[in-house]
Amino acid sequence: MKAVTSSGFRLVDTYDYSRYRLVADGAGGTVHGGRSLIPPLTSGGMLPVGRHPATLEEIHDVFVARAPHPTHRQRLYSALELYVSLVRDLLPHATLWVDGGFCTHKAAPPADIDLVLFASRRLVQHFDQERWTRMNQLITLQHLTAMKPHTIEQRVQPMGGLIDAFLAEEGNPDDIALWDYNWSLVKIDGKIVDGERKGYLEVEL
Repeated sequence: MKAVTSSGFRLVDTYDYSRYRLVADGAGGTVHGGRSLIPPLTSGGMLPVGRHPATLEEIHDVFVARAPHPTHRQRLYSALELYVSLVRDLLPHATLWVDGGFCTHKAAPPADIDLVLFASRRLVQHFDQERWTRMNQLITLQHLTAMKPHTIEQRVQPMGGLIDAFLAEEGNPDDIALWDYNWSLVKIDGKIVDGERKGYLEVEL
């Protein structure tokens, strides 16, 4: 991916976590007040442009129970629930931005759920090695080499590949702008559709 945002920074296929590693090197749906927080989908089965707050229960209602391929989507949602539980074990507060084909009613079943995990830099940068290991198990790893067994993988996603997750810094305007731009893109068969935008979801943990 080589799109450039209006702010001038370049979107890339990998995400640099190095600024966090200062200590451990290497390491609608459910209604609220009578209305759903998730707005009605567009005629194309997508969320309207914007970042829309949601609960996990609402996400299940709109994008599992009332979406195409509900049995397949239930498996993805179960992975999301377990993922959220593991994140909560590490972080007292975090925010998830949820995107991808899962957040649409497209005809084809989604392969995974796309997530950005916004966490406090002040907290994460002081993780010890054990917590960094656990965090690394919750984010998508790219260009990975393992010694035992000897393996070279271009991409390893958490939860058996059902979640595609990236780490971002809470309150960082560059991170916010980058992922807002990226999550608003419309793609068909992996290709960006010029001039088209969609919405995505925000879940407070």
